[in-house]
Amino acid sequence: MSRAGREQRWVAKLQGQYVRFALEYWEGKLPTLPIRVSWRMRTRVAQLEWTRVALQPVEISINGRDILRFGWKAVREALLHEMVHVWQCRHGIAPSHGTLFQAEATRIGISPEATERLRPLRRRRGSSP
Repeated sequence: MSRAGREQRWVAKLQGQYVRFALEYWEGKLPTLPIRVSWRMRTRVAQLEWTRVALQPVEISINGRDILRFGWKAVREALLHEMVHVWQCRHGIAPSHGTLFQAEATRIGISPEATERLRPLRRRRGSSP
């Protein structure tokens, strides 16, 4: 499969997870956002782009290399992490990793840490995520 085709499949999966998690953890009260796969990200698994003045979430980017390197369990955690930042914006709170972030992350069952040590997947030759 081509890289573009794989990316489209990943984005569809991520969008589906976003909708499911928004319903499960926030009663569907988070805004729908575009999610994109980025091959330029170097230091993050994911990030939320948001407007500083209006505290509006704009887009979630997921590192394509990290999907391959760490797998979907780590990407799920990263997506939920960014969704906590979306929740903060929705409540007029600038995204941060302070006590409100930590409490909400703990409530939904993810690490309240800003960063987490990830271990690369061990893959058999020819397997894909």
